[in-house]
Parts: sequence; C-alpha cells; structure tokens
Amino acid sequence: MLNRSVLFWLAGLTISFLQLVSASEEHHHHGGHEGDHSDHSVPPAPGRLDTLPYYFAHPDHKGLLYGHIALMSIGWIIILPIGKAFIVLLTRVIILFS
Repeated sequence: MLNRSVLFWLAGLTISFLQLVSASEEHHHHGGHEGDHSDHSVPPAPGRLDTLPYYFAHPDHKGLLYGHIALMSIGWIIILPIGKAFIVLLTRVIILFS
C-alpha cells in the first residue's frame, strides 16, 4: 500500500497535468490567440512598456496578481518563520521530556 506522501505527490502531479491539458485545450480552442493580441513568435517592436506582453499589463487580472504577491509575501515573511520557530520549539520540548 502506498504511503500518504506518495499519494499526495501523485494527486499534485495529476492536478498539475490536468491544468496543463486544460490550458492547452483553451489555447487550441481560441485558435492559438485571443482577439487583437499580437503573434508571440515575432518579438514585439520597441515602444511603450505597457504595450509589451507581460503579466502585469493584462488588465483583467491585476488584482489577482497583486493579491497573489501579497499572500506569498505574508507567507514567506510572517507565517513560515513562525512555523519554523514552533517546529524548533516542539523538537526541543520532545528532547527535553524524552
């Protein structure tokens, strides 16, 4: 029988694969491009920064990107060190009482 970590790894791998398949189907469904977006095989011409194709230039998902950056920053700067401190404390308590 597979242990729990292998099952979680397989579940994560399956979800990642399904996301790739879904993105591929959506890209194929739209004919490889959406609306008036430029062809990405040709490098963009020099111009204003907001005309270049990058994530923050997409007007529909700016809030999502800023929210993701904020939550990841909180996770790495606040939650991760607190969790690490609790793990070290728990380890020392276990060593002390064993």
